[in-house]
Amino acid sequence: MEKKTDETTGKKEPFWGIGELVVRLIELLEAEIDYLRYRAWSLIFLLLLSLILLTFSVLSLFIGFLYCIWGLYLLFSAVVGKIGGAFLCASFMVVLAGFFLWMIKEIANRMLK
Repeated sequence: MEKKTDETTGKKEPFWGIGELVVRLIELLEAEIDYLRYRAWSLIFLLLLSLILLTFSVLSLFIGFLYCIWGLYLLFSAVVGKIGGAFLCASFMVVLAGFFLWMIKEIANRMLK
């Protein structure tokens, strides 16, 4: 008798890191923009996408601002161990907001070409 091997053994799903996900997202957006370039409703779709990204950007900036205030509170209350984490979270949220704004700029550049 033949042994039945499990199909999942030896085959692993590829793990996508954050960088790979960002690259895939940008490729998807580029493909959609190229497809929708000559469609009448492409402008509405891209404006909605920009509005969503702008909302995420403002939300990220707000959360980063709150983390920064929390870090200042921890700084003055002498909780030294958590200060770095608060400022690190604040800087990450600001960088995330910048990424969303960069995506909006790329979409606008593609629309104006």
